[in-house]
Amino acid sequence: MDSREILTTPQISAAVIELIDETEEFCFLVSPYYKPWRQLQRALQRAKTKKRQVTMIYRADQNSHQLDSLLRDQESSQYELILVEKLHAKLYLNERRAIISSMNLYNSSEEQNIEIGYLVSQWNSRVLLQKVIQERLLDDPSAKVYPGWFHTEMERKRAEVIAFFAGLETRGFCVICGKHHGFQRSGSWTSPHIVRCKRCWLADTETPVDEIKSSYCYYCGKPFEGTCSFPLHPHCENLLEEMQPLKWMVSSE
Repeated sequence: MDSREILTTPQISAAVIELIDETEEFCFLVSPYYKPWRQLQRALQRAKTKKRQVTMIYRADQNSHQLDSLLRDQESSQYELILVEKLHAKLYLNERRAIISSMNLYNSSEEQNIEIGYLVSQWNSRVLLQKVIQERLLDDPSAKVYPGWFHTEMERKRAEVIAFFAGLETRGFCVICGKHHGFQRSGSWTSPHIVRCKRCWLADTETPVDEIKSSYCYYCGKPFEGTCSFPLHPHCENLLEEMQPLKWMVSSE
């Protein structure tokens, strides 16, 4: 439900913690200065445990002691850290809600200062603020990125997808005789003329597909009793269904 609300200092702190905890897709924490209080540290640790994508955007021109402390925290909680020069904005955003605030994520701000925040859950406002983060902060020429856990996970998955599609040349077996005849990259993997070699297909072009018994898995070539309309081991079918939507990862190679 769309809503708007003015927040005071303790309400801002609680709302930021809740925003991190409820994150499912992404969370941006924009704060020029950062020295977390205990509840905030615990929320970031919970996000790490649940493998939530959290991005901290922080002011770049800090002294070395402040930066070292931040990098130790980033290593512990494994969020993505982006340093941007001259940053002064304070904004906290996930896929559901946004908080525009005067408050830094700094323990003294939470404990001592009088702060005001504005909580909004309207879809168009969240989209606009996300666009502002992208265009004014993430795309800023000064932005320096320290990858979070999800970067490592993305690279691991990308390597797996690249290896999968590169290995398709060795796949594609006739479901009748088991002979390798090449994997069909487009079209239906269950078409009768695709899952059978030319010889086996020409040997029987009349029998309905559902009635043609298969002896081998089309993908891996291992023995598998099925039909030409279902020529894949369940494991191979699941693998193909998982990988096909990820083919975009290969395009940058």
